[in-house]
Amino acid sequence: MPVRQPRRRDVSLMLGLSLLLTPLMPATVAAKPHHHNHHHNHWNNRVDHRHRQPSWARQNWHHHRPWRHGWYGPGYVDRWGWWGPRAASWGIGSLATAALINSAVSSAIEAKQPTIVVPETSYWLDYGSVEVPSDNTVTFVVNRDGVNYRMRANCLSGQLNGHPPNDSSEAQLLNAACQVAFGAL
Repeated sequence: MPVRQPRRRDVSLMLGLSLLLTPLMPATVAAKPHHHNHHHNHWNNRVDHRHRQPSWARQNWHHHRPWRHGWYGPGYVDRWGWWGPRAASWGIGSLATAALINSAVSSAIEAKQPTIVVPETSYWLDYGSVEVPSDNTVTFVVNRDGVNYRMRANCLSGQLNGHPPNDSSEAQLLNAACQVAFGAL
């Protein structure tokens, strides 16, 4: 049987019906724009870690850090392109202050405790694991649920393991590590 070409009237009828029925079609039928998944698993680098007390971790520790420091502070958060929209979606307006983090580290050093609690989280930052491989980057070990993980943060761009934080706890972790490494008093 030969295939019949649609007539102009048939095409007009099909187009009219499709326009009429489109609002009634389920949303799953309509094409959806492609969105990148913004969730990144930062918790995939488990480490067997033993705390070591670095030479800078003593009274007035912030003056003894052997790398360039003092440039990181609250203004950097506003430079992170992801901060405004994500902070609003998380319902937070700011991250832990330098005074709070500095006090926690000073108290931990005095008490000979190897970690500090990252404010507003259940994470424990091993301040002695903080290393600075470049002017803007810090590596560190954090404990979550009894497991140690090595992470890297770019304090200038606000990236944790090369990606923005997924939630407010990860943002607090990024901020705490950056404050320990580069923060002013």
